[in-house]
Amino acid sequence: MAPDETIAFSFDGSAIGVRQALTRLMRDLQARSFNKVDRDNVELVLAEALNNIVEHGYRGGKNGKIDLCCTLRPEGVDIVVMDCGAAVPEAVLLPRAAPDPQTRMHDLPEGGWGWSMIHKLTGKLKYSREGDCNRLELHLPFSVDVRPGSGSD
Repeated sequence: MAPDETIAFSFDGSAIGVRQALTRLMRDLQARSFNKVDRDNVELVLAEALNNIVEHGYRGGKNGKIDLCCTLRPEGVDIVVMDCGAAVPEAVLLPRAAPDPQTRMHDLPEGGWGWSMIHKLTGKLKYSREGDCNRLELHLPFSVDVRPGSGSD
């Protein structure tokens, strides 16, 4: 992988569009010798964020586009996601503690746990609203034990 290489593309803000975008990005990362742990982390974080855009930002069947830009750096991946859906409520982005594993399933609150996972896996998370558009910036550091190009897969 070349330092500061960028993968950028736009796609339809739909469930199928997200699935196709994630498949494309995972293929691109694997071609650049990303190890499986780091690919999985990128996929988990982006699946949660992108599906939230489709479900909440473009709710009600509103059509929209999502722009994705991943900058591959020696220490990790910087990701920018942009969409023109509804604004993200501030409370959604606040860090939350993960649920107690001893909590009974029916006592758990519904929703919001994906953002806990995003906070746990990212080294930086920044959201801003620019005009009618949302901008989400994430940084995912590479796993400690395995780096891109290490041959681990």
